[in-house]
Amino acid sequence: GCSQALQFALTALAKDGSNVLVPNPAFPLYNTICEFVNAEARPYKLLSDRGWQSCLEDLEAKCDQDTCCLLVCNPGNPTSHSYSPDHIEELLRFAYRRGIPVVADEVYAHMTYQVQVGGAGSSADEENGGAGDGDFQYMAEIAHSRLGSQRPPVLSCSALSKRFLVPGWRTGWLALYDDAGESLEKAGLYTGIAALCQIGMTPTSLIQAAAPVVLEKTPESYHRKLNLTMKKGAEYCLERCNRCPGLQCLSVPKGAMYLFFQVPTSNKEVADAMDSDDVKWCRELLEQQNVFTLPGVLFGSPGFVRIVSAAPMSVLEEAWNRIEDFCKGN
Repeated sequence: GCSQALQFALTALAKDGSNVLVPNPAFPLYNTICEFVNAEARPYKLLSDRGWQSCLEDLEAKCDQDTCCLLVCNPGNPTSHSYSPDHIEELLRFAYRRGIPVVADEVYAHMTYQVQVGGAGSSADEENGGAGDGDFQYMAEIAHSRLGSQRPPVLSCSALSKRFLVPGWRTGWLALYDDAGESLEKAGLYTGIAALCQIGMTPTSLIQAAAPVVLEKTPESYHRKLNLTMKKGAEYCLERCNRCPGLQCLSVPKGAMYLFFQVPTSNKEVADAMDSDDVKWCRELLEQQNVFTLPGVLFGSPGFVRIVSAAPMSVLEEAWNRIEDFCKGN
């Protein structure tokens, strides 16, 4: 799936002693892949008070002569951000200026929406799935339309699993969009990645045959309905989170299927990350209320917690009732 596409991309780009600029917070698989290819995962900050945008100053400080690529996840996990074309352009211009390719994790492509804070959405939102101004654009699209010949190479990774709701099919892709100087082709990445594909575990022949039908025949009404479901789940989780004592969501979700919120912290230093406040909060919530969440420390952001907002509304309601009871009693 997308995980193997990311592995192929970083295997082709990295070498011993190189580093990969990875977002923080982010999906922990990035660090695992970097370790696998003997490259340093060098985290750059995402700004919680600015819609989890990348901190360009931190990127400039972290990038050096050993940086092999910039990894961007959009829409984001665990943060559920969806970047504007203007911010994506900033990231692309940074990569071009520093002479590095962009690896784009776009597995949540098109799963975007506009959350209505404190009120119901309009009838137009109901019809278009709540996408509104949050319509998704691939990084390669923006590189081509806005940067022209002054664009970096973009390696776009995605899969069927999220948007088509088929986890476990392990059907993903890696699309290469070269720069004007054809840097990827000249460096042999096309043939190198093709060779890597020969040693990977492929989906069964039945799924390979089904994939083109899924991509070509799925009606647009399905995607609109899915985005509307994501939007309603995000709105509900945000509203319930705001009612819970001690919890705070610093940025409104705009894509993917999560709510990433802050929990009360003691500000005490701990020797083991697994003793952090968010881990303790998640553990006690599970023990007392049987609600499973993931601590932010797993994503590089202690003090935060991730919950899935895509569950059926009845499940979300019961989960948040229990979370609210937990917050009031602790």
